[in-house]
Amino acid sequence: MGFILRLLIDNTNENPDPLIRLLFILNQIAEYFLSMSLGSIIQLLRKNPEIFDKEVYAVTKHEDKERLNKLLKSVLDRYNDIDQQYDINAVITMLKETGLAKSEYIESITDNEAG
Repeated sequence: MGFILRLLIDNTNENPDPLIRLLFILNQIAEYFLSMSLGSIIQLLRKNPEIFDKEVYAVTKHEDKERLNKLLKSVLDRYNDIDQQYDINAVITMLKETGLAKSEYIESITDNEAG
């Protein structure tokens, strides 16, 4: 199996491409969000501390849950964009703007794409 094919089908944490890895995780988050499984989303975010900011997904009270749901919805509305108004860059930008993803990780993606 060629490197590109392995890269595209490898959805594990060992995927060397930060963008592909992030897209696989976002897809899983979208599936959990549709099934209203916030606990599964939080577990997935915790498993990827180099990508997601613990302070943003920490839930200790009901208001935190509402805030996190709102952040996830704003990101996933762009990710699941049926009208195709947004591209991958818009999704990545929204992740950064909401603070859900760490700036350093997003910058590593944009630096990779630029270089």
